[in-house]
Amino acid sequence: MEVEKQRKQSVLDRTAEQFDIPGNALGDQARITITGSTHVLVDNHKGLLDYGREEIAVAGKSLAIKIIGTNLELRAMNTESLLVTGEIFQVAFVY
Repeated sequence: MEVEKQRKQSVLDRTAEQFDIPGNALGDQARITITGSTHVLVDNHKGLLDYGREEIAVAGKSLAIKIIGTNLELRAMNTESLLVTGEIFQVAFVY
């Protein structure tokens, strides 16, 4: 079953690359929506890696998303999405 899932994802990744469209449009890549400097919504996450008032790290499929700021708070989280609020200074990708 895992081999089938990897094969399907590989086809989706190649298709997205060939047609020059975002990988998350076809697959399970993380999608990040930043609203102003106070809200970050991460869809298709794989869980939390680190949680603190000044830094929150979120696992993506092939990278981590680091949210840096002050008074950060995980306002909502389910298996598909999570919402971070606070005064956000930086969103970085860690490979």
